[in-house]
Amino acid sequence: MPRRGQIDKSLRKDVRCATCNAEFWVYKALDKYRKTNLYFCSQSCHKVWKHGENNPNWKGGLGVFECDSCGKQIKRKKHEIDKYKSNYCSEECRVEGSKTLIHLLCECCGLEIQRPQRYVDKYNHFFCDRSCRSAWMCGENNPAWNGGSKSLKYCSAWSDKEFKKELKDRDGQQCLNPMCLKTDDKLVLHHIDYHKHNCNPNNLIAACNDCNIRANTERGWHTAWYRAIMHQRYGYVYKTQGV
Repeated sequence: MPRRGQIDKSLRKDVRCATCNAEFWVYKALDKYRKTNLYFCSQSCHKVWKHGENNPNWKGGLGVFECDSCGKQIKRKKHEIDKYKSNYCSEECRVEGSKTLIHLLCECCGLEIQRPQRYVDKYNHFFCDRSCRSAWMCGENNPAWNGGSKSLKYCSAWSDKEFKKELKDRDGQQCLNPMCLKTDDKLVLHHIDYHKHNCNPNNLIAACNDCNIRANTERGWHTAWYRAIMHQRYGYVYKTQGV
């Protein structure tokens, strides 16, 4: 047993600093609070060891790259080089490089096209015109794709022009979406629950073509939104919510 005022040596152990290799002792009881098996004799040694790859925020350090405009070699953080498709040494080179035309292939028809560097940096898919873009976005490439609802058949009344006209007349021959941007004059009938075979009048609402297209995103929200409009306008009651 240690005498009064003495430290019990069995409660401590000798260790070495991971930075300077200096030998010192620590209390064994403190090991349960440690996150690593490394020891440091001082905060300065800990800061020296934590600099660089040992830092949890380390992102690769500096790397050397060539300016995509003038070819000049310059140092920059590696994570910044990997972040951008193009790297420039100055603002003047960036402006000049953005004017450069890049040769690409249309992802739909395969024709060779040219686009400015700034366009290539901004987008991931490239097309020769809007028709190719629309053709490519049909099916699984469309962000609103839900597994092939287009295979569902419309109800028999859908081919009746008088039926559609009556519903549009009911809605005053106008888009009933209060948030309509008024950018499209074409009026269509939108299936509120997105089921084409459900042609119940309480499931069809007059909407401009633009609002009908935008309704393909956030379907749950748009279903609740249009049902609320129909309930307020005509008193329709819906048993189920959502798509």
